[in-house]
Amino acid sequence: MTLETCVEFTRACTGSTSSPDDPRVTQFLRAYDVSGAGAVTLGQLERFFIDACVDGQDLTLRQNFGRLGYSPSLQRLPQDGDAADILQTRSGLEQMPRYKVAENQGQFNSLVAVLGHDGEVGQRALEVLRMLATNPVLHRKVLSLSGTGCGGVFSWSEIFDDSNVHKMLYSLEIVEAILVRDEDEHESREWIKRFVTLGGL
Repeated sequence: MTLETCVEFTRACTGSTSSPDDPRVTQFLRAYDVSGAGAVTLGQLERFFIDACVDGQDLTLRQNFGRLGYSPSLQRLPQDGDAADILQTRSGLEQMPRYKVAENQGQFNSLVAVLGHDGEVGQRALEVLRMLATNPVLHRKVLSLSGTGCGGVFSWSEIFDDSNVHKMLYSLEIVEAILVRDEDEHESREWIKRFVTLGGL
């Protein structure tokens, strides 16, 4: 991606005017043109998208992709001249690859285990994990606070795996997401009440 295509990309994504001296363009090139060649490679562009998601800008990215012809689920929208059956129909999130991988406990646990590796391996595993949907099994456990240990008694160890710090942090992120969600306030209060009653604080 050269300076010229970066300007066009910015214009197309944001729906606003842009120019070579646009601060958005110059800051983008300064951050991701690591070789100083005046261009951004595909790999560096992928890094930009990953960084934006990690920084909580995923909603803005989805809006930008919408202007480029993609749905909120990042599925390509039909374009003029496309064949009628060009898109693979999916009934919902559960049909998307990022959900299917997250739902597969074997694959999910293997990915979490790789987080313990130092250097690029662990970093890449974290990037992949961020791209996936929230693990539905763990999400259901946290949302329902239904983990049970011996004798059917509630056990925090079913939700917070103290044998794996990365999995424990993942569960805590789910807790945080539940606390800040914009859904029914009564439901959120009831969840917080049960969380505290069970000794969550």
